[in-house]
Order: sequence, then structure tokens, then C-alpha cells
Amino acid sequence: MRTVFYIFITAVLTVALTIGSYIFFDTYQQFRPIVQKVEDIKEAVKDKPLEKYTILNLAKRPIPDVRIIFDEAIATTSSFTKYTFHYTTDGKRVSGLATIPIGIHSVLPSNTTDTSPTSIPSKTFPVIIQFRGYVDPSKYTPGIGTQRSAEVFAQHGFISLAPDFLGYGISDSGAANGFENRFQTYTTALDCIAGVSSLPFADPARIGIWGHSNGGHIAITVSEILNKPNPHGFVGTSDKIFSVFDFILYG
Repeated sequence: MRTVFYIFITAVLTVALTIGSYIFFDTYQQFRPIVQKVEDIKEAVKDKPLEKYTILNLAKRPIPDVRIIFDEAIATTSSFTKYTFHYTTDGKRVSGLATIPIGIHSVLPSNTTDTSPTSIPSKTFPVIIQFRGYVDPSKYTPGIGTQRSAEVFAQHGFISLAPDFLGYGISDSGAANGFENRFQTYTTALDCIAGVSSLPFADPARIGIWGHSNGGHIAITVSEILNKPNPHGFVGTSDKIFSVFDFILYG
């Protein structure tokens, strides 16, 4: 009787192990591509190619020699003139829309790198750098999300500079990597701010930062990178007040 019991237990365990092994092997085969994908991602980021975009590293980034070039006037009213402009960030062209208080355009040089005495106005103006919220690239037009406030700023004597960002307007394309494309908004914004000193009619000591929604996040991040006292600028509202990108990839 005991022998029959042992044979029964052995048979049950054999069947259980066989079924368990099959289930384990089948499950492993299903998840194997996912495991391999994780390993591939780990290998791809092993050298941390995006670490240069952390807030700490961007704060150490050398300030580039950026020249903001005004291209052409596209609209003029009794209070302001709108110009397209461009500059270079990390070797890529970034376009944008500038709204200039009336009176500056009369002394605006044809090329803003021209700082000869005849092109420097007797008065400089404060500058507001404006960062818009997210817009579908297929629906984007320069000035969308910033043009109304830019006009009000200009009416009160402020220069407004609103970069399109890479991949928008007539800017060059951004990085193919989605994360890097996002991080490039920080360097694009920083270089726009650095370029203010190239404008002979702008006061680089009086720069404000304005941002809305996604642009608010960019403005807050840039303010943290620059570590400027609050009187040097202000930040508009944002529904994305976070700085998690330093940790997403590398922990």
C-alpha cells in the first residue's frame, strides 16, 4: 500500500514539474523580447550621452557667443514692429519672432552684429524672452501663444523675443531622440538669452523670462540653471512644474 502511495506521489510531482516547466518556458519565451529590449536600452545609455543636459551640467556649460540676427520686418503698427530673427545654437539655426517698440526700428541695424557707433541707439530697452506652450508642429505659426502678450509688452517699452525652437518655424530639425529633442529646448532658451547682449538696442542687465504651460516649465528650468536672483526676471504659469528629467534615464 505504501509503495502504491509513493508511486502516486512521484507521478503527481512528475506531472506538476512537467507542467510547471512548460509554463515557465512558455512565459520566458513571451517575455524574452522585453528582457532583451531592457538590456538593449541599458547598453545604449551606458555612456550616458544625455547627461550633459542635467541641470547641474547645463549650469557649468560655457556661455556661447550668440548673435541674434534680425531678418525682416513683417508687420508695423503705431506701437510696435514685428521682425523675424534667427540665431545659432549648438550649430543649428533657430528662428523666432521679435516684437519691437516703435522707435527702435528707426535705429535698427540691418545686421545686429554691426555695433559701429552709428548703429548704437542712445537708449537701450529691457527684454522679455517668451517661451510658448506645446503646439502641434503641423499647426504651428511663429508667434502662436506669445504674440498678444508680446504686443502689450512692446506697447510698454519692452522688446519681446519668442524663439520658435528646433523643428518649428524655419528652424533646423531637433534631435531624433525624443528625450534629447526635449532637452534641446533648454539649450535653445539659454542661447537666446545669451544672444541678447549682441543687440545694441537691448539691455542685457534687464531680461525677463516669460513662459506658459510647457514654456513655463522651460522658463523655470532655465531660471534654475542660470541661478539668477528673482529681480532679473519673472516666470509665467505652468502646469508642468517639475524637473524629473535628470532622473528618468540615469536614476
